[in-house]
Amino acid sequence: MDHELFACHISIMGVCCIPGARMVQDKRVFDVREDEEQFAKLQDTIDLLVAAGYFRARLKALPPFDRVIGGMVWCITLCNRSVDIDLFYSENSTIGQKIALTERVVEVLPQLKCPHSLEPHQIQGLDYIHIFPVVQWLVKQAVEAKLKRGDMVQNHATYQFGRRFHLPEDHQLRAQKVAHAKNYGKLKSLCFPLRVYRRVEGFVSKDLHEDIQCTLMEYGGRIFAEQSKQQPKESRRISEDRESIKEVVAKDVQECLPMEAVCSEKQRISTGALVHIIDTKALHEASTSISTATCVRHTDLDAVRSRLVEAEQELLKLRNEEKQIDAELLEANELSSSLQREIEDVERRIAAHLDFEQSIDKAFVSVYVLTSSSFSTQHLYDCIALQWLLEKLTQLTTEHDEMRKRESDFKAACNAELSRMQQELEELSVRRQERALSAGGASWDDEYRNAKERVEEARLQAALLNRQITLQQRRLDSVPSQVEISQYQRRIIELYNQMAAKHRETKQFYTLHNTLLDVKAYMQREIDLLNSIDDVQELTSKESYKESFIENLEQVLKGVDETLDKVTSKQKELQTIREQLSDDYQYLLDKERLYHKTVDDFKRVC
Repeated sequence: MDHELFACHISIMGVCCIPGARMVQDKRVFDVREDEEQFAKLQDTIDLLVAAGYFRARLKALPPFDRVIGGMVWCITLCNRSVDIDLFYSENSTIGQKIALTERVVEVLPQLKCPHSLEPHQIQGLDYIHIFPVVQWLVKQAVEAKLKRGDMVQNHATYQFGRRFHLPEDHQLRAQKVAHAKNYGKLKSLCFPLRVYRRVEGFVSKDLHEDIQCTLMEYGGRIFAEQSKQQPKESRRISEDRESIKEVVAKDVQECLPMEAVCSEKQRISTGALVHIIDTKALHEASTSISTATCVRHTDLDAVRSRLVEAEQELLKLRNEEKQIDAELLEANELSSSLQREIEDVERRIAAHLDFEQSIDKAFVSVYVLTSSSFSTQHLYDCIALQWLLEKLTQLTTEHDEMRKRESDFKAACNAELSRMQQELEELSVRRQERALSAGGASWDDEYRNAKERVEEARLQAALLNRQITLQQRRLDSVPSQVEISQYQRRIIELYNQMAAKHRETKQFYTLHNTLLDVKAYMQREIDLLNSIDDVQELTSKESYKESFIENLEQVLKGVDETLDKVTSKQKELQTIREQLSDDYQYLLDKERLYHKTVDDFKRVC
């Protein structure tokens, strides 16, 4: 009974009237007054989430808070960033869990480097004007992350498909590769170098080129022939010499070598026959020609490299000259702009000096004779300027004399006024002394004290007025503004929503506790009944016990029927209360519709 009374007390305390908020009875959803701009931003936010792929935002059954916060969590999850915060969204979360989720979302946004700021109370208060830019940025990041992840997944899928499966074209390519590999192995085995000759013991080469030629000759000149195909055009003459040497050597071998010395390419030849076969002079000449060609080629290469270095130096010089030309062009542009400004300044001066055109004309007439005989145009301009300066100095001298005259007149007037005022002051002092001697000095002291008292009273009154003004100013400052009142009202609504949700949760806990207590009592009764049956199992054979057992079962059945009747009656009462509340709710909805209709009619009339 205690917990039931406590639940009823909380339910009575939880009901309060807050302007701007209303509670729906069936779903316990607390709504804020709708705003057209907020509604438009909400619709834009939902459309943006749906376009990004969060299709749960289209469900009208979900409240706007769940759709928006669910979309934000979905976008953060798609961004594929590592944040040290758990974001778990569920539709069945309590108000406390939802508030904690909003705080976590706001904490994650700076980690994702979001350029827009957002507070938890703005998400809870459904301030879509500030929520929409954040959702827009999150959707952009989520789409970019989805594209990157899609490319990675596609590449990985292609790689895994290539590892496990093969297309018909791949089978053909593989068969061709296997065949080519076999043929390549056969060709390599056939073209494998094989030594045909041996050097004479104690033979020492004169230089490296001769050693190379002897080594090539030991292998039958096969590699020598392959290298001749890869030489450039400039060494064709050397290749022809090598071919001729090889032919001469082959002829000498065929003529001088006995039949038992060379039987086949795979057989070895004796050292004595090799001395008669190999012509060292021809080899030396060939090596000399090869070294000469190599030196010529290196010389050409050095020349090309020197030309390349010279070209790079020329290019560097050209670039430096280009930079210098650009700098000079920039200076020329600056000089041109400065000259243009000077020209404009000169034009302004010329326009300012148009007032002296008549005097300049006179000066021009006076010096015309001189200019026609020996003076140049520059001298003419100098004379004109001197004439103008002379007139200007004359004018300034005249003005200076006039100012001096005015100054002297002003000083004389000031001296006369000073003497007059000193004379009046002396007369006043004489009169004051006469009055003091006649009336006495007490009256002057009394007047001074009275004036001082009046000044003190005026100061006190001014201090009191300043104090009252300060108090009124503080009172005005203590009164909250309309923005603060709206913020307080929004916060009170949020706290009321939290309190109502907490009350509903507490009430559910109490109901669950009562249900579990009833279940426990019923299970305890069942256990006691089973224990009693087990204890008296030996007495079941007696007829008297059977009758008493049947009577006990009938009593238990009656108790169960009574409990069932109580539960049924309680259910009917709750059903009646529910129907009554539903009727009241429908009546209030009708009243609300009538109110909105009346307001619309009033707006049309006005």
